Amino acid sequence: MRLLKFIAETINDLLKLKATEYIEAELEELEHIFALIALGFLVGYPVVPPSLSLKLMPYMEKELLIMIDRAERLDDQLGIVGFDIE
Repeated sequence: MRLLKFIAETINDLLKLKATEYIEAELEELEHIFALIALGFLVGYPVVPPSLSLKLMPYMEKELLIMIDRAERLDDQLGIVGFDIE
């Protein structure tokens, strides 16, 4: 009986861990989609009006920092110029 309870608790813990990983992965993908929708005008996607995108900028600090870091590391023209939003 104790063994069955241990097995059930172990399976339950594994399922909780996997569920958390799936939720974290989905959240990350939703953040990427949000960034594409809000900043799409920078790369030519006419999805959201730029004025609305500028209002959403404070909520996108993490994505902007990732974008700046990648631009600097990939020898992108904006990275060479020293693109800085501060």
